[in-house]
Amino acid sequence: AASGFYDRREIADALSILKFLVIPEDNKNLVQLLRAPWFHIEDSEIVAIQDQSRGFLWHTLKSATLSESAKATYDRLESYRQLATQSGYVYSWKKALVDSKMIDFSRHFDATGRREANLWKIIHQIETEQATPGFNLIQFLEGLNKGYDLEEGQNESDAASAIEPNAINLMTVHGSKGLQFDHVYLPFMDRATQTTKSISLAVDESKGCIAVSGLDPETNERIETPLHRTRTLQLRAREDAESLRVFYVALTRAKKSVYMSWSGNPKKSSWAESLVQALPTVEEGVTSFGEGSYQVLSAPNNDWSFSTATGSSGSVSEPYSVTGIQPLRRLSVSKLIAESQPESDAVEGSASSGPPKRLGQLDAIQVGHVLHEVFERLNYTPDMDVKQWLQGAGLRSVEKMFEAVQFVTSLDEPPMLQLLANGHVEWGFQMKRGGAIVEGQVDLWGEADGEVFLIDYKTGSEAYYQQAVLQLGIYAEAIKAYKNVSRVKTYVIYPLSRKVKFVGDL
Repeated sequence: AASGFYDRREIADALSILKFLVIPEDNKNLVQLLRAPWFHIEDSEIVAIQDQSRGFLWHTLKSATLSESAKATYDRLESYRQLATQSGYVYSWKKALVDSKMIDFSRHFDATGRREANLWKIIHQIETEQATPGFNLIQFLEGLNKGYDLEEGQNESDAASAIEPNAINLMTVHGSKGLQFDHVYLPFMDRATQTTKSISLAVDESKGCIAVSGLDPETNERIETPLHRTRTLQLRAREDAESLRVFYVALTRAKKSVYMSWSGNPKKSSWAESLVQALPTVEEGVTSFGEGSYQVLSAPNNDWSFSTATGSSGSVSEPYSVTGIQPLRRLSVSKLIAESQPESDAVEGSASSGPPKRLGQLDAIQVGHVLHEVFERLNYTPDMDVKQWLQGAGLRSVEKMFEAVQFVTSLDEPPMLQLLANGHVEWGFQMKRGGAIVEGQVDLWGEADGEVFLIDYKTGSEAYYQQAVLQLGIYAEAIKAYKNVSRVKTYVIYPLSRKVKFVGDL
């Protein structure tokens, strides 16, 4: 994209000088210029000057009491402004670039010559644009700030270096666009393309259909419709095609040769898989192909470990490494419960994964989300008009939902008003348990009358009660560790059926 070139540090610094010469009253641009090394003033001094300023920072600089270095910076910038009125903005700008050593240092800091080449490119571009009839420098500079899109430069890339550095350039394929090299190396060809796993919103414009996926309120698993799966597959196909296009761009960066490497069997949708399918053979040796040829090499499985030389004393110390440490698995509470039970002992009534069997299941999911959000909002805005908010949520059963909220807030055991006002809603936690990190989210917990209460709302069937009990046991374990208490009073509340079940002191 065009903005990539103009966002380069060297280009941004150069254009900030030019914009200053044209519009010195642009405070934001002036601060950017003064913080760069070429015309530098310390940040603390800039802040102090800004505190004095009631308008344009440049006018304040003229009358402010400055340090010796800041005064020298001001005098230099003022001299280039005066020169611009006599010889033109572009001439004064080029002189400022040369005098500030920006071009010299760009060559010194970047041995590849890219930074210096980019500076000469922007200078040439400005000079060329200036010669065209009707060119307005202010509009050009303002256009760049707004993502100015030159029709002939929509895919603006870095300039080619004027020198041929004896160096290896590490870059992304997108960053190499517009450049070419004698030899190109493409490692890790066996890695699969990262494609979309799932989408929340699926649209079929031809049929006028929109589908929104939701989370099962019991298992917290995503429920997708057939339209979601169709759109996801179509999106993956486009992403695979885009990956092959990027692979083509990478191959065409090479002038003489391309070296491609991978290990093991290529993963599905990887560049190596596409290459193997396109080549007549991948047997070791040289094979003619089209107007050229390619060579397949297999690296030997050498042992590259260090050993002590014969006759020498001591040994090579082991390098510091964390590769031997196995990372802990991350599990949701639902996943932990499922793994801890054999299939034959699965919790009765546990929700099954997969698409909903009826539209009513999606309605139940929406109701569950809305009720959870109401109880969360009551924690922050206890005086909210619940009924009005529910009417704005677009539900078909506002009265039933409102009555459910009233039932919960009227409970004395557990003391819900006190817990909702002072407790912790939608409280997320991570807890080390065995060889895994367990992650979960508690609907509500808090302290009242010297006791700790834990609440879990359930808007689905009571057949999931045993599942809720197991979940509460893990939630209580996390809260006890967090609060350093010995017991937690746990409850399951069914707002829609207006029932409360005391699970126990866990």
